[in-house]
Amino acid sequence: MGITEIILILVVALIVVGPEGLPDFLRAAGKIVRELQSAGNTVMRELTEAVDEPRRALNELNPLAPNSGTRSPRPNNSGPEPKKTPEDTPEQH
Repeated sequence: MGITEIILILVVALIVVGPEGLPDFLRAAGKIVRELQSAGNTVMRELTEAVDEPRRALNELNPLAPNSGTRSPRPNNSGPEPKKTPEDTPEQH
């Protein structure tokens, strides 16, 4: 929200509520905003916990794979290295 939107909201609130009721109105609006932020944080925390529960259970079942369930496994490229031929090596002068 930009500064122009905030000023517009304050002007409309001043017209609707009046100068005497504006402090009470702003106090109530601030309280509502804090409650909404708190509710949003609670929802995010609960969603994070709900997603982490299966991951923790999977890690408990397989302690050798600490990140199992979070990523797909990479292919194992630990096989023997191919032999180089003379054509593969650059000539040095």
